[in-house]
Amino acid sequence: MSDLLEWVELKHASTPDCMITAVCKLKKSVDMKDAQREVERIWMECLRYPSFEKHRVAQTGEGFVMDFVTTTTGLGVVGQIECRR
Repeated sequence: MSDLLEWVELKHASTPDCMITAVCKLKKSVDMKDAQREVERIWMECLRYPSFEKHRVAQTGEGFVMDFVTTTTGLGVVGQIECRR
């Protein structure tokens, strides 16, 4: 969690190209660039596996989406974090 977010909802999927999606609602007063930096910081410091990660952020009409992959020995996760107002 972050002070920049109102709520986060996790959705599990069974597709190999997106196993999990986190949908985040940004607080109205939050700058989009600040939110993007915060989501990337949380990803890098708290969520990814330390062995390998790759992510990219794309702007959307309502906010942004961060697609990611992270792996460690015998484990891997592919998914996305969607942030919108």
